[in-house]
Amino acid sequence: MSDAEFDTKLREIVAKDPRYARNAYVFAFQALEYTMREYLKLSDTQRRHVSAQEILEGMRRFAIDQCGFMARNVWESWGIYSTADWGNVIYNLIAANLMKQNDEDDLAQFRGVYSFDDAFDRNWTFSPGKTVSDG
Repeated sequence: MSDAEFDTKLREIVAKDPRYARNAYVFAFQALEYTMREYLKLSDTQRRHVSAQEILEGMRRFAIDQCGFMARNVWESWGIYSTADWGNVIYNLIAANLMKQNDEDDLAQFRGVYSFDDAFDRNWTFSPGKTVSDG
């Protein structure tokens, strides 16, 4: 599929379901790649279907890697407030034939996998009075 065709499909998805920003869909693809290569450490020959829990953990790690302590804010700016929202994004991509599912997949598997408080907010500690140059 060409970049133009991909972009057209994403525009169609966002038009049908405007709850989520285009960037959420792009991130889902990038996070899938990150999940396989970085989180699961799968080589090209080992690639396989990933579960809802695996992709969600990969998404969380990728978001922290890319956005640091702003990850939650970025996701929320895209309309993502829970792991169930990521399930909706993934299933919108499946409906558009941009991702695939297997017989064991179910949208319910994306619900309540982790809270954003636990996934993001509790991972950061800031020391008063320290600056970046303080190391």
